[in-house]
Amino acid sequence: MDENKKMEMRDVSRLLEESYVSGSGNAAAGQKGGQDSLKDARGNVREEISYPGLEEIGEDPAALKIIAPAYAGGEGELTAVLQYIYQHIIFENSGYPEYADALLKISLEEMKHLGILGSLICKLGAPPVYSYLPPYPINYYCARSVSYSKTPQKMILDDIQGEQYAIDSYGKMLCRLKDERVAAVIQRIRMDEEKHLAEFKRILKELTEGK
Repeated sequence: MDENKKMEMRDVSRLLEESYVSGSGNAAAGQKGGQDSLKDARGNVREEISYPGLEEIGEDPAALKIIAPAYAGGEGELTAVLQYIYQHIIFENSGYPEYADALLKISLEEMKHLGILGSLICKLGAPPVYSYLPPYPINYYCARSVSYSKTPQKMILDDIQGEQYAIDSYGKMLCRLKDERVAAVIQRIRMDEEKHLAEFKRILKELTEGK
């Protein structure tokens, strides 16, 4: 492994560690919300609103059924994590380091969502198995839902479509959820998806204009 590759691996490890210790570890574990201070793709520091804690949430089969598809359904957070990591690699190897970095950072936020939803599923009464509706052993996750395009503009268009779907899906969940504590968690995740959508639109504009 050459020195440049070693440095890249150390950078990825650092990003993963910072993502965990900045507060997401506690939030994902259901102990208490964390507040992040991260940098966007342009290096600007931004303050994040804390993720709500999960301490007071108890078993709720109805809420579990509503939120479970966002965890490991075909269009859920697990697909987003895998798709953005794939695209990070493609962009990195195609001469787009800025966009590769943006995809990696967004994938880490989606990973955070995955952990929070998994912990929420546990609180609601099911193990966080990768299926459409835990704990039932049906519709286990399959990576066929990941977009494997290698064309820059098509990749970002797919991401825009996926983020818009996530925003709409979380909005529908909020209309159905009766527990305000669960709804607060979903609303906070939805805020991140809106931010991701804006970032992907920015990237698409730059790609289209040839910047």
